[in-house]
Amino acid sequence: MHKLIAKLLHRSPPSHVERLAGRDCRRLIKRIDETRELVELLQAQAPDLLRTHPWVLLWLEDNDSFLVELAEAIGEPSLTTDSRHRSGIWLRPWPLQPLPARTTNPDHIESQTIGAK
Repeated sequence: MHKLIAKLLHRSPPSHVERLAGRDCRRLIKRIDETRELVELLQAQAPDLLRTHPWVLLWLEDNDSFLVELAEAIGEPSLTTDSRHRSGIWLRPWPLQPLPARTTNPDHIESQTIGAK
């Protein structure tokens, strides 16, 4: 992921990326928080979907990681979760424990994340 961000910043001047991130990085922080909110919703309302399609969580976790790394790459201080960001957005923590790479066994995910309430 570091290589992808480096390529992005090499092709687009940081000022362009910062502009896309919004004032005080608000747009970028909002996308991070919304991804986490979506995971919470899926966990609460569609646990069967997550058990049968565990890669959905991997996609969302990868997006979260990418956006957090992008924020840091443009100079955003380390993001403190479950606190108010300087943009005014309350940044919730990632709602699940990080999933092991290449998780494909729904029972494995259920026992570690979805089933633990």
